[in-house]
Amino acid sequence: MKRQIVQAAVGTAIATALGVGLAVSPAQAAPVLGKTKFCSLGFAKAGTTCFYSDGDKLAVHDNWKDGYRSVSKWHVYDRKNNNKIVRKGQCVNKSGANTTKWCNYNLPDGRYGGTSRYIIIFNTFGTTASGKVIYNDSNAVVGYTSGK
Repeated sequence: MKRQIVQAAVGTAIATALGVGLAVSPAQAAPVLGKTKFCSLGFAKAGTTCFYSDGDKLAVHDNWKDGYRSVSKWHVYDRKNNNKIVRKGQCVNKSGANTTKWCNYNLPDGRYGGTSRYIIIFNTFGTTASGKVIYNDSNAVVGYTSGK
């Protein structure tokens, strides 16, 4: 049941982002030291994830001392190719409360229609060691792999 809810929430975020022309709120995109980062909300029990477009890095922070892992699942879409998924994966923080796991990727870059050709959509989940979803209270975040 929870996986269906998670899939529905992420599916709704993807449909909304792709159908509305990629509206990203200014609160999600904040320049930091010359980089653009896109972050989930910081209060979620599942954890917090930020994507840094300069360097293609995900930072997954475990917010709670609860024994669960913080996992960020992500997909990269090609806007020029009918929003085809070109990459997907997950970044897992299993180090415990108040720790951050950095995952470094080499994601595609490019321009299309005056902005980034590729978008990344990610969400953060709290899971058991076997992958069972316990918390799914993170918002889905849309970011540009080219930064803007």
